[in-house]
Amino acid sequence: MERPPVLLSDEQMQRFVTDGYLTLQPSVPDGLHDIIDEKFSWIVEHEPNPGNNILPRLPELNYVLQSPEVRGAMISLLGEDYLIHPHKYWHYRKPDEDCPNDPDEVWKRVQAGSHQDSYSPSSQPKCHYLRYARFMYYSHDVEELHGPTHVIPGSQYHGGLDDEDRAREVPVTGRAGTVFLSHFEIGHSAGVNLSNRVRHMIKFIFMRTEEPAAPSWEGGSTGWRTPDDITAPHDLETAWRHQWDWLRGAYSSGHGHKETTVTVAELIGRLNTGNQADRTRAIYDLADGGSGSIVPLTKILEASGLRESLEDEPFFHKKSTVTMDDAAYALIAIGADAVTPLLSLLDAPHEWTRMNAILAL
Repeated sequence: MERPPVLLSDEQMQRFVTDGYLTLQPSVPDGLHDIIDEKFSWIVEHEPNPGNNILPRLPELNYVLQSPEVRGAMISLLGEDYLIHPHKYWHYRKPDEDCPNDPDEVWKRVQAGSHQDSYSPSSQPKCHYLRYARFMYYSHDVEELHGPTHVIPGSQYHGGLDDEDRAREVPVTGRAGTVFLSHFEIGHSAGVNLSNRVRHMIKFIFMRTEEPAAPSWEGGSTGWRTPDDITAPHDLETAWRHQWDWLRGAYSSGHGHKETTVTVAELIGRLNTGNQADRTRAIYDLADGGSGSIVPLTKILEASGLRESLEDEPFFHKKSTVTMDDAAYALIAIGADAVTPLLSLLDAPHEWTRMNAILAL
């Protein structure tokens, strides 16, 4: 008989909104993780990486995917009708015999590998909303010497990663069976394996199929509350509250919850430049102000389209995952009031303007 899902609490959901990740331990048959780990180790020596074919090759993983804890977390994050994306990958890391046993050198390697994933198989723009979630599973005890995945808390709202972000990487460790769930856009990196065994980690992508109309977790009836002891370093309360209300199916633009003396012009000046946290705050402060921000935001999209049209090769032609203009994310957050002005941009002469308008719509 199928066991009921274990839904996340308000506090767990709020931590996911701020930090962008959580860990859990699935309840599965005794000895399952050992069986999976032994099969992983055998495949390393005898077969190529199964990639997207990992479930038929290692069906025991279904016990983890169908555990009450994983199903409950995915329902909570992505809604009842979530799907597993076709893209799957087994990340194994053999002991790194070439790496000097120097903590500073190891840390440099971790930071150098920091990235935000691109969508498979197509190029897609980054999205602040929780439409995709990344699932990672360790089949054995993973400590820092095994080269665990590292994560940059709170970076899921960043258009890119800078040195400040990379300096904040933290290792995700845990005993056999640990499941690490994260917002798809969060920055992360592989560690360096200094142990004497192969480190195994399997990655799946889960995706939302419907817009949230109501909370899908255990709670969600109250307004936003910032959790205690979050790991995200910057106060992005306006952005967090927006995401919380969107997940509850309760968002409308122009809430005006936050008193601010900063003008629309000053907030506009913070877009697309400088510190990522300042940019994110500006995006959602502009959205919080409602329709008064729409005209200057559409003018930014017109100007950025012209700027890109003058380049021999626009930057978005070189990227597998495109970070759109900050103004587009602000117009998305404003919502329905921005629809008519955005429709007018579909006839703009410049490709980049039209792309941002299409995303926002």
